[in-house]
Amino acid sequence: MTYYEDDIVAEVRHNREELLLKHGGIEGYLKYLQAQHQRWEALGFKFSTLKKGGPSVKPAADPKQ
Repeated sequence: MTYYEDDIVAEVRHNREELLLKHGGIEGYLKYLQAQHQRWEALGFKFSTLKKGGPSVKPAADPKQ
């Protein structure tokens, strides 16, 4: 056993496997999360609205101009 394979890592791996089994794989789990997202928003939770690819960043002005 290596130093990072302690109880917490085993617990996380176990929980991940249980969630995937419960929801029928990654696609089912993603559908579940999407449904929860709508429910959580209705309860007042706020989520980031960043688009894929991250925030747009404008290049800095050229100091030579």
